[in-house]
Amino acid sequence: TSIRLNDINLLCEQNEILDTEGISVKIRYGHDPVPARVKLDNDGFYIEFNSAEKSIAKGQACVFYYQDRVMGGGWIV
Repeated sequence: TSIRLNDINLLCEQNEILDTEGISVKIRYGHDPVPARVKLDNDGFYIEFNSAEKSIAKGQACVFYYQDRVMGGGWIV
């Protein structure tokens, strides 16, 4: 239901993405975007999915979108 990310690259202001509704996330190239929230805690950025996701693999890219705009991404740890 959640993943932690590192090496984050934001293409927006941090407040535009954190805990914002309407964000979708892709966890690999061929994956359809799914609803999620981008969150930040003392250990860094993490993604909280609206429902459990399968086949999440360490080292894969995770990209987040708002509508058709790429908002940023990072690497799954």
